[in-house]
Amino acid sequence: MKFKKVSTNHSNIMLPSDSLVLRFNYPIENFSADSILLYDTIGLLDNVVYKISNDKKSLIIKYPWVAGENYILELDSAAIYNMYGIPLDSTGHAFTILTAEKSANLIVQISDLDSSQVYFLRLYRDKTQITQLIIDESSSFEIAFKSLIPDKYNIEIIEDKNRNGQWDPADFTKKYQPESYVLVKGEKLRENKDTELTISFKKELEPIIEQKGNLKGLDTTNKLQIRQ
Repeated sequence: MKFKKVSTNHSNIMLPSDSLVLRFNYPIENFSADSILLYDTIGLLDNVVYKISNDKKSLIIKYPWVAGENYILELDSAAIYNMYGIPLDSTGHAFTILTAEKSANLIVQISDLDSSQVYFLRLYRDKTQITQLIIDESSSFEIAFKSLIPDKYNIEIIEDKNRNGQWDPADFTKKYQPESYVLVKGEKLRENKDTELTISFKKELEPIIEQKGNLKGLDTTNKLQIRQ
């Protein structure tokens, strides 16, 4: 039963506002902050904040990162123990904090919404949710996501008819249809550029074919426009 790090929330590039999150294969029982070392190019850093996530399977590291700086995180052997009392093998993670000149902006414009409904808009980088917004009783919406890591981002929009904060499938016993849902896949953002993504919620729904009333949604790809 090997206790190990399975992933991080970022590869080797982070934003100044980000926290570093280390994900493990078993829940964390306890850790020793003295055995977790964070370095920049000058030397060992102090006043680093470490916190276990609510599900106990991640260690969250917070620090006032400096844009353009390189960091190395080192976890000594037995710095963390899992719920079975098994120590973590020594591991580490090297990363760089992105500068404003290297980041990208995504401007999302959404139209053809039902102004009597509430929608959830979620921004994803790959499968990682970056943020969630609520669109309340509006037929259109615009949002600028600034200082993003240049990468591919997806937009998920859910029409929350029963206002319970989640997507609901069909319920034939209650004669409910599935809530409307679209996932719009974007192209890779370019550094130091504003990228516009225009979405018609109504048009995105048109190609969706219901399969026995239990289809969650459809992945679609929109052409992005680069503002020079």
